[in-house]
Amino acid sequence: MRKKRELSGYKRESFGYRRKYGLLTAAACLAFLLSACAGAQTAPAGTTEESTAAEESGMETAGGGEAADTSAAQTASPGETGSSDMEETETSAAEETEFQGETETESQVSASGLENWLTEDGYLNLAALQEINADIYAWLDIPGTDISFPLLQSAEDEYYYLSHNESKEEDEAGCIYTEYFNRKDFSDPNTVIYGRNVEGRFALLHQFQDRDFFDTYRTVNIYLEDRVLSYEIFAAYNYDDRHLIKIYDFWDKDIFADYLETVFSQRAMDAYVDDSIEVTADDKIITLSTGVTGQDDRRYLVQAVQIS
Repeated sequence: MRKKRELSGYKRESFGYRRKYGLLTAAACLAFLLSACAGAQTAPAGTTEESTAAEESGMETAGGGEAADTSAAQTASPGETGSSDMEETETSAAEETEFQGETETESQVSASGLENWLTEDGYLNLAALQEINADIYAWLDIPGTDISFPLLQSAEDEYYYLSHNESKEEDEAGCIYTEYFNRKDFSDPNTVIYGRNVEGRFALLHQFQDRDFFDTYRTVNIYLEDRVLSYEIFAAYNYDDRHLIKIYDFWDKDIFADYLETVFSQRAMDAYVDDSIEVTADDKIITLSTGVTGQDDRRYLVQAVQIS
């Protein structure tokens, strides 16, 4: 019985020892596993960082040339941009200078510039004007108004100055001109002077539709190189679009006389004719002709007879 108890105690002690040893072993294994896991987690992180750094380093190395090219391009870009800006500035300056030159050229022959083109004798400084355009041959001026323009005539194209300005540049406003059917010395019985019905050109003629304007501004001066011809306005009226020089032979005094009767018979509300002024087939007249807004088949005419 005692021996059984001793054996039984021994078994209990042996069982406790094995239990204790098992627990210690399990704890050691757990610790080892935890340590291994921690190492595994740490090592990949380091490896990943090193790999990432290496890749980045490799990319930087491989892209070094490209980066250098980009850097070089960025370095060169300001110079190129500066060069472009300089070229644009120079171009802009050149265009501005050219524009100013054109403006100055046009202003030289503008309506307000008559006094700048007269000689000391009061005649037209034609030589100076013809340095700008050889087709300029006279100057039309109605004192007290803005109607003051150089007169031009093309020897080849009767419609040329309908669409070109005094500098021979294309311009829808055209300029004030006569056709080659008329002589430049105003010795024809009727010299027809044309201009577009636009602002700054012969649209100004429509001011004569106002009776006070018609009564006030009646003198027309034609400046030539060696003399000044003076005319007195006697009629302003709306007419059809027939080509006067082609339709009427004004050198035939009978035809001219009949034409004058037609003029003095105008009775439209906006037609003003001064019956107190005698005009015959022996006189020389000028006809200023322009369009009528909204009526392509009509012309507005202002006519004056030479008095000196």
